Amino acid sequence: MNSNEAQPDPIANNNPAIWPLIIEHVSRIHIGSRDVLDLLVADMVDRHRIGVERYGVPLQAGNGRDALIDAYQEALDLCAYMRQAHEEGEGTAYAIYLQAIHMAAIIRDVIASRAIDR
Repeated sequence: MNSNEAQPDPIANNNPAIWPLIIEHVSRIHIGSRDVLDLLVADMVDRHRIGVERYGVPLQAGNGRDALIDAYQEALDLCAYMRQAHEEGEGTAYAIYLQAIHMAAIIRDVIASRAIDR
């Protein structure tokens, strides 16, 4: 699959929804301030709700989409948004931009390696 082509709509199945798994995990970890984690969890709850509204199903494993391709495309968008924020004068955006490029490169490497192994 081309790493930039559109993927099919997700298909509902019996696997657990992904966002509640992440929310439960984040609720148990201790990084940053509790206030920031509370905001993070609230945003995750919203993302879960928005995803269900948009696609009609929660994000689940085995939904007919390639999770690595989705992650790669989102990582590319993160690169663009953080570079935009940097150009607009956001102080910490450049460091996050560099991390985003690194993350995108790692995901792309995994996708390329997987294609070779198949």
